[in-house]
Amino acid sequence: MISCINTHNDYLYVMASSLYNSSKNARKVFIVILIIALVYIGIDTYGKLVKSTQIVAPAHFSFYKDPDYLLGSIGIIGTPKIAAISFSGNPTYSLSNPFNSFPDVAYIYKIDKPRELLTTIDDAQKTAQLLGFTTIADQQGDDFTWTAAATTKTLKFNKSNGVWSLRTKYNDNIEAKKNKNLFSDDTQYDSSVSGVISSLGFENSYGLTDGAINTSFADIQSDGTLFKPDNSRNSKYVVANIFRNIDYSELRTGIDLSGIKDKSLVPTAPPKVKVYKSDAKKGEFRLVVSNDLSSYARDIFEWDFINFAYSFKDGVIQRGLYPIITPEEGWNLVQNKKGFLTQITPEDGNTLLSYSNLGLTQVVADGFKTEFGYFEPDEWTGYIYPIFIYTGRAQLSNGKQASFKIYVDAIKKF
Repeated sequence: MISCINTHNDYLYVMASSLYNSSKNARKVFIVILIIALVYIGIDTYGKLVKSTQIVAPAHFSFYKDPDYLLGSIGIIGTPKIAAISFSGNPTYSLSNPFNSFPDVAYIYKIDKPRELLTTIDDAQKTAQLLGFTTIADQQGDDFTWTAAATTKTLKFNKSNGVWSLRTKYNDNIEAKKNKNLFSDDTQYDSSVSGVISSLGFENSYGLTDGAINTSFADIQSDGTLFKPDNSRNSKYVVANIFRNIDYSELRTGIDLSGIKDKSLVPTAPPKVKVYKSDAKKGEFRLVVSNDLSSYARDIFEWDFINFAYSFKDGVIQRGLYPIITPEEGWNLVQNKKGFLTQITPEDGNTLLSYSNLGLTQVVADGFKTEFGYFEPDEWTGYIYPIFIYTGRAQLSNGKQASFKIYVDAIKKF
């Protein structure tokens, strides 16, 4: 009996010893696994920390140069303050055609802060004389005012901000009352209008001498308002708007295209694009002229221009490349009421007037006609800004159709 008990105890001891050894081995295995896991986590964390300090390559290949942010961060440049036209209603938004493709980067241009130079006053007097203002200007602070033609023409200039404005009292001015001899085609004025820029002393104004010119025949209503007649033979004037025309993006150089089978996928060099003002119809250099424009004193009736100095350093234009959104992303902003309506013209309206407070029920943009361009503020902000310009047809609350232009800030915000 005692022998059996001893045998049983020996068995229990062996079993306990075996369990103890198994448990000890399990702990060793667990510790080894834990050490391996900790080492892996450490290596992974270190790798991420190292990667976070490196410049990450773009996720997709681009034919265009990488952003260089030469003018500073997006936060420094800020967002353009665009004055939108007010309207009533809660319109629906839709797209009639797909968008064209655009580069994924664009230049932002720097504009020097306006200031008076040593030659500013003398140059202004020369410009005034060329326009037929031969008297000494009346000066009130920074503002200079000249009058001519028995005070029926007034020219104003501000020496601090470079703003020019010429106006005529059409109902009283002798030349305005005379019969006019206009060219048969308004585009015949393009070269003459372009020549005004250099003749008045602004040949170095960036993007203007080879700017985009839009001319339109016009006549004057009894209240002095310009309008576009149904027939050019009934016109007495031509409204000319010159938009700065500037580069907006740049292709990479030295790309090996041998591996690209479909060469149609390779974009051509980006064309120059227009610079717009708050009113999409008006260019940076606006004129109302008549006759053959051979005499500025006789033939120029209105003029608007802000002589912004686009920044140069050692003969090089100051600009930087920045990421921009896609036209699809811009259209989403429009639908979320983050666009700026800058032109709305009823189908039977005066195309030379600006309309506001119209009721809108539907807005249909034509993707094919979507433009990329720039916005130049009327007041100096330090920069001009890349924008998308959406064009199309709108349904008014009175049932009529209207054409429109909507701006969207194209700078990509991160």
